[in-house]
Amino acid sequence: MVNIPLWQQILSPEGRKVFKLKTGPSIPFLVGVYFMHHLLEENELTSDSCICRVFEEILNTKGDMTVNVVHCQTIDAKVITIKPSNNNTSLTDLSIDRWVKLLWEEYGKYIQSKRFSIDTDDYSWREFIKEEKEIIEQLKIFVL
Repeated sequence: MVNIPLWQQILSPEGRKVFKLKTGPSIPFLVGVYFMHHLLEENELTSDSCICRVFEEILNTKGDMTVNVVHCQTIDAKVITIKPSNNNTSLTDLSIDRWVKLLWEEYGKYIQSKRFSIDTDDYSWREFIKEEKEIIEQLKIFVL
């Protein structure tokens, strides 16, 4: 029984190191991880419900942590991170709808085509590569 949700495993110091994340995972990356672990269905990738489902789990499991959606300069994309509160970037019950709509407009086309990962050489969105898939498969599913 695993007590750490996927998003927290990725944002842990070990997760950030193994995934080579400076700030946190991009929104498509996070959706892709949940999809690979069969926590999202294929049809959910066709609408913003995939982002909504992931964000709902974050809100339901974050405890006292402050989770933010911020722009990562390194990959030029929005990512999830745990940082001190900032009302403009915090993911909360009040901001979830705004974030889901905004992020779907920005990343929906990549999520729909299963391009969950950004190539840091040319900043193009692509499918997970073999090495990413192997690491993602090692993550454990959170069980209530």
